[in-house]
Amino acid sequence: MFSPIFRRNLFFAASIAALLLIYIAPLGSYPLMEPDEGRYAEIPREMIESGNYITPTLNYVKYFEKPAFLYWMNAAAFHLFGETEFAARIGCALCALGAPVPEWAPVPARAWADVKIDAANFPDENFRQWVKE
Repeated sequence: MFSPIFRRNLFFAASIAALLLIYIAPLGSYPLMEPDEGRYAEIPREMIESGNYITPTLNYVKYFEKPAFLYWMNAAAFHLFGETEFAARIGCALCALGAPVPEWAPVPARAWADVKIDAANFPDENFRQWVKE
């Protein structure tokens, strides 16, 4: 009834919708977990307050434990969504979703037709073992 391309695109769209509904939507539905989430939300809040986006500070003391990109992402999210739990988590969540991309990118398009995915191993196994040689 439907062409294979339409079915593939429909599956892709449904997967994205499910991902947004299950993974992204509840990010702001519970409070920040101490100490880590609170700490990594406070640093970009202080960046915004001071206007200094170069030197991260925690309780106004220089703090160089993580790369500044994490704090810049959270500060940008705070500018977009306000200082909320959702904004504090969205940067890390998007990075987690994008983590497999560098591994999938080199796989030729024709190999996608032969991909065999074992759902139980999907998050932690090497992608290339699922591609037929």
